Amino acid sequence: MKYQDDRTWGDKLLPQVKEILEDNLHLLVEITTASDYMDTKKSTDMVINLKAGGIAVRTRRVNCGFRDLTIRAKRDSGVKTELEKIIAGFCRWYFYGWTDNCGQITEWMLIDLDCVRSCGLLEDRMLIHNKDNAGTHFIAIPRDELRKNNCIVAEKIGSI
Repeated sequence: MKYQDDRTWGDKLLPQVKEILEDNLHLLVEITTASDYMDTKKSTDMVINLKAGGIAVRTRRVNCGFRDLTIRAKRDSGVKTELEKIIAGFCRWYFYGWTDNCGQITEWMLIDLDCVRSCGLLEDRMLIHNKDNAGTHFIAIPRDELRKNNCIVAEKIGSI
């Protein structure tokens, strides 16, 4: 499947992703008590800070039976991969979702990539050849390993 086909399919799901993220905004913000200075000089009692960073989004079609985090790690063409970008520190969060037969996101994970990086979960992973005939390879991080390292901020995963 070509990039543009995947992009068009994935973009149709972004309103659902946005709704799920909005339902979980409390996990992406920090509310603190203002300093004495802010209180007395700026009329501020509380401060809301966004836990900064972009959100990578990947949605999988209904025929994907695995519930692990997979990240494109190598292209035979040499083009920079998602894994290289994440290792370089891009994106703080990763929304990873799976659709049903009706194109609805029914299962998902919200992952803290800073946690994934600091736990070393991106290192020394076996490359798996993708069967897409596009010369790509990926790594897989089991959901249980993400959970054990507290990298999953929120999730909705049913039984498969």
